[in-house]
Amino acid sequence: DHQPDQVVIPIALDQVSATQISRSMEVILTPLGFNRAEIGGIKGTIVGIETDPQSLEILAQKLGSSGLATLLAPQGSTYIAYVALQREKITDLHGKLKGKNDSVEPIAVNNRGGYVWNNRSQPPIQPRDGFLLMAQITTRHRTPIEMLLPAIKEVLGLETPHQFELLQIKPQ
Repeated sequence: DHQPDQVVIPIALDQVSATQISRSMEVILTPLGFNRAEIGGIKGTIVGIETDPQSLEILAQKLGSSGLATLLAPQGSTYIAYVALQREKITDLHGKLKGKNDSVEPIAVNNRGGYVWNNRSQPPIQPRDGFLLMAQITTRHRTPIEMLLPAIKEVLGLETPHQFELLQIKPQ
């Protein structure tokens, strides 16, 4: 009857990815081996980022496996970010498990493991300790009109095309 504890997991990032993220960014975590388009993923939020790269040896100590460390950091070092997984509220879980909420079958709740997923699909198995997850981090939100406006301005001649700007910047 108590609220489930918050689960925080580490994710490994290369240097380029580590420079593009910050705290409170949204993350979708899909179990390795499953298609993200079919089952979606568990919602999470970045709650911490280590500022120093972790060597392969330190990563192996933290994970308890040198093979897993090599898999996550093939170049030899990596940055670690910590993601808090979103959990279902205990009142929502009670209603779903008792069948009061017809929108989700009880078997789907069991396979979701009490986590908040980004869609309504039913994962084939419940996430457990030891699962490797693929992370997709949302670094920015853009509306469709924000993506379309620059192209319209270029076509109408109100803005210099990006290719011409690159030619002007070219060093002598």
